[in-house]
Amino acid sequence: MFKLPGPDDTFPTRCVIEIPEGEKTVEAEIVAHFRVIGSKRWRELALKGDPDLLAAIVAGWDGVYDADGKTPLACNEANIRAAADIPYFSAGLARAYSDRFSPLKNFRAPPAG
Repeated sequence: MFKLPGPDDTFPTRCVIEIPEGEKTVEAEIVAHFRVIGSKRWRELALKGDPDLLAAIVAGWDGVYDADGKTPLACNEANIRAAADIPYFSAGLARAYSDRFSPLKNFRAPPAG
């Protein structure tokens, strides 16, 4: 059965944040709790910028800490917008959200021959 998602429905998704450290990249994993938005709304928000897009789709998160790395960072609009201003953070969340719905995610090419 399929039911249309309501405005308060969310889904958890594992997100990989690729953090630049010198010449290397370190991966940090978080779980974001996303709201479902339609494709048209996604495009509208994407044109406004990462802070508006992430403020609309992120309902919660686990694994995000403040600058000391010891205290979990509350998931509220101010913190979402501050984190969204960090390019690798917003890229990781946007990628995880869109990858969940990619039409090619489960695509398997037919065998050759």
